[in-house]
Amino acid sequence: MVPRHRSDLSSSRIARGPRPWTLVPGLGESAGTFDAAPVLDEIPSVDGLVIWQSLRDIDLWSLSDHAGTSFFAPESLSTRHALLASLHDEVLKECLQALAKVLDASRPHSAEIAANCQRLAEWAHTRGFQRTAFSAALRAVSADPVCPAHAYRAGLFACRTADYIRAELWFKRTLSLGRDGRDPHSYALALLGLAVMHIQRYEGDAARLMLRATLRVARRYSVWEVKGRAYHNLFCIESTDGSIRTAVEYAQSALRAYGNYHPELVHFAHDVALFLGTHSDPLRVLPLLRAIADQLTGANKMLATSTVARIAGAANRRLDFLSAWQSTWQLLDCAPSYHRGAAALVHLARGAEMLGDPERVTVAAMEALRIAQQREEHQEVEEAKEMLGLRPRVAGPFPHPHPVSREVHEAAVALTDELLDAIVQIPALRGSLLPHP
Repeated sequence: MVPRHRSDLSSSRIARGPRPWTLVPGLGESAGTFDAAPVLDEIPSVDGLVIWQSLRDIDLWSLSDHAGTSFFAPESLSTRHALLASLHDEVLKECLQALAKVLDASRPHSAEIAANCQRLAEWAHTRGFQRTAFSAALRAVSADPVCPAHAYRAGLFACRTADYIRAELWFKRTLSLGRDGRDPHSYALALLGLAVMHIQRYEGDAARLMLRATLRVARRYSVWEVKGRAYHNLFCIESTDGSIRTAVEYAQSALRAYGNYHPELVHFAHDVALFLGTHSDPLRVLPLLRAIADQLTGANKMLATSTVARIAGAANRRLDFLSAWQSTWQLLDCAPSYHRGAAALVHLARGAEMLGDPERVTVAAMEALRIAQQREEHQEVEEAKEMLGLRPRVAGPFPHPHPVSREVHEAAVALTDELLDAIVQIPALRGSLLPHP
């Protein structure tokens, strides 16, 4: 029978079930190969060998059945403890001793193994061993495959190793596992990770969409920690495409969202100082950047030191530039994965360019181009090519559809003093800026 009225039509509709959702598979190392290269290439020592053995044991443990059957000989646990006793790093020893429980015949709790794998990944990350960190994060996923937080960290460490195909798949898997409020924190972090990948690919509009989606999730589920980072990344996008007033507004929103004690606040202060140093008085920003560099370590310290060189070049302070130039190269030599290396070298080249030193511009830009092409960091590739004369100069990596008028530009620059006053109140950086003239 054909319904004659709207009410009849609505009553004749068939009730639909929930919309199907495909769980995105993660992409890790080849199963069953137990490849030692990711670990031993970075840590060619007894420490690296024991780490690889522990990760291999987790692979075997995850392949065993759940009936208590073990792949390991009864004396394996005592042999491993004897080997662990020779390690000197106490944090590493504690992590590997906890992971050695998989050698016991009784099956340990999956969540416990996954948590210790994440501790090992964090240990490797803090020491610059990014491929080892990614390998450990993958074992955490194999131990607890339905946990969105473990999938997100696998994507995060894959991104740090410049393995962007795997990173994107792991972030999307996190969205699949954490949807419908199951884990809004990991869900929002995965959106944030995808946005950062769009920024690296020069896809400004796609990055903005992801960041606005992150803000919606943060407001809906009260994930306030992610809210500050979303505004922070929106500020970074706007500060590179000439939309200065919007950039300042996003920076003020990020500052309010972060508060005074957020762990990302020092990194945010670095990005704001770079912005103010290129749009305001660089002499006032130099002390802030030095204070930031002193509080950071590893690749982050290298990036902050290179920013000191760039702003010193803008302020025509050659001695400060040369000191930061030398320190940045020394820190780069200690970064085995070149994480943030291309961005640091771009800052060095920009500072040399403003000082009128073409030889240093060529040296830094050539090395930045090599590392950026190796790591597929498109923004640094384009900037390095621009400074080497391989492509024409443009206003910024994210062309804005509406050009900024002179009046809007001047009004936005006038807001920088207010933003500078807010930054100087950060407890860790208080007193690092010069007073107002």
